[in-house]
Amino acid sequence: MVEPADDKPLKPGRAISGQEKAERRDVLVKAAAEQMLEEGLECVTIGSIAKRAGYSKGTLYLYFQSKAEIVTAVYDYELEAWAEEIDAVLNDSLGDEAFCEFFWTVSKRDGLFFQLLAIPPSGWGNSSEENPDRFRKKTLQQLRSQKTPRVLGVFAKMESILRLRPGDGRYLALVLWAMMVGGAAMDVDEVMERQVPDRFKLLKAKDFYLRYGSMAIASVRDKGS
Repeated sequence: MVEPADDKPLKPGRAISGQEKAERRDVLVKAAAEQMLEEGLECVTIGSIAKRAGYSKGTLYLYFQSKAEIVTAVYDYELEAWAEEIDAVLNDSLGDEAFCEFFWTVSKRDGLFFQLLAIPPSGWGNSSEENPDRFRKKTLQQLRSQKTPRVLGVFAKMESILRLRPGDGRYLALVLWAMMVGGAAMDVDEVMERQVPDRFKLLKAKDFYLRYGSMAIASVRDKGS
């Protein structure tokens, strides 16, 4: 989902027009996304993002007050790209199991999107920049809040295809993402796979998710009946 920007960064300095400000912000967000994907969230700093985008740290702080704010902006950018990709393929012929596998594939295709889902919100920033508990609550609220028309459209489409109540599409997405993250936390190292008894191999992330994903859909559907 992260695509390097083809256009060159705008010249350093304070943006003049609203359009130039929006373009400059997009350059910073894309630069942050590319660096996070290449180096991992923990290696990214305000300075490294600014340098990659061709700006000073001072210019970056005109748009974002902390690393946590930048990561939140990257999450929104990634979520929009996820919605665009999943919306193009969602159709009424998908049953519960097929939907679960499709949802897994799209959500995992870009390692950065899944990385942002898997990292606790308190790890998105620096505790010296913002109180971790306050940031965690704010981020959870954002995850559950209404998003752009495209993201909301995907949730509505999920509700129609899976026969869910209005509003339960977003809830189901959060449940399935949580299952993906939980399965990954229990995943077995490939080097050790030969030593793991067969009965434990269901703990492999995708197997765990696919085994219980359809049950999660049925549970959300039954809750609304």
